[in-house]
Amino acid sequence: MQSFLADGPKRDAQTAAYAPLTVALCTFGEFLTGIAWAKVGDRLGPKPTLIIGVVRGSVSALAFGFSTNLWMALSARLFGGLVNPNVGVVSVCVGELVKRKQHRGKGFSVVTFLRGFGSLIGPAICGHLADPVKTLPSIFHEENLWEIFPYLLPNLIVILIITTSSFLGFLFLEESRPQMQNQTDMGWKMSSWVSRKIKSLFGKWDIREFKVGFGMGPPSIASALLTQAIVAILSQVFVVPRVIDRFGPLKTIRWTLFLFPWLYCITPFTARLPYPLSIMAILLDLWTKGILVSLGYVAFAILLTSTVSAPQHLATVNGAAVSIGRLARSIGAAVSGSMFHYSLTSSYIGMPFWTLDIIVAAGAILSSFLDNKL
Repeated sequence: MQSFLADGPKRDAQTAAYAPLTVALCTFGEFLTGIAWAKVGDRLGPKPTLIIGVVRGSVSALAFGFSTNLWMALSARLFGGLVNPNVGVVSVCVGELVKRKQHRGKGFSVVTFLRGFGSLIGPAICGHLADPVKTLPSIFHEENLWEIFPYLLPNLIVILIITTSSFLGFLFLEESRPQMQNQTDMGWKMSSWVSRKIKSLFGKWDIREFKVGFGMGPPSIASALLTQAIVAILSQVFVVPRVIDRFGPLKTIRWTLFLFPWLYCITPFTARLPYPLSIMAILLDLWTKGILVSLGYVAFAILLTSTVSAPQHLATVNGAAVSIGRLARSIGAAVSGSMFHYSLTSSYIGMPFWTLDIIVAAGAILSSFLDNKL
């Protein structure tokens, strides 16, 4: 808000008064049109109503990003609240999709969790991306679009996220109203068409639901993991030093994080290949991940050391990094166990891998904001 206000002794006080209005106007707009959007949802169905709301939300975010004065920004926020049907319609959609009453608590808790998660990471990410000419001068330079519209970048990220959610909803969200389920759903038909095309390439499976494994026993699993360890050790001697010396630690990390999502994406599908190609594919997958982990670990250690300006703090910083890494591994192991259990019982075996895919992809995006001088 400060960038929209004139310099003066009352600027801070005015900022404190106007900043809450961006939230108040949005929620007031939702209050004004909540019942109207509920009636639209009853008429059109929850799925098209949600998609319409996401598209209009993108327009609101774009208008806010291109705002050049206070009233334009506040008007964009009010417009975003007026055209947002998702608050009430999402609850209706979840209530109708969850068939068993004993599962409704879980269904609605997911909505609450995701809303809270978005409220947590949204301000953090957008706060770092706001006014990028000042916060990220090594990437965004003066006298360009980002200086004229300092809040455009975080709103473009918001548009990207909600557009992605709209696309996924269009393809995979089922129409929850029984009286509308007989109507033609183009998104569901497209996702089914894609499933059939991929099925013709990889065998009889559906990208939305499949359950398969290699059928290996403990000795075979141990042998496969042993080969991965051997490859990782050899890469530490013959690959890692040469790659880091040639490309530098930062570029190495970026390429490592860029490649990992692709590996996690295709890992569940290796079991669909005919024997012995399936065994060769999973071994190649394990070996590649072993090499990338070795590259990432060494490159991160170098970068971490380079960021510490005072040697007396090096041990503290490294200790904190190790502690955070152990915490991540603890949480990852606990959560992944539950996810694999759910995946095996529900036939969505790819879900844990694709969750890792999303997490690593987020890390790859964040790595682009690291200082090139490191």
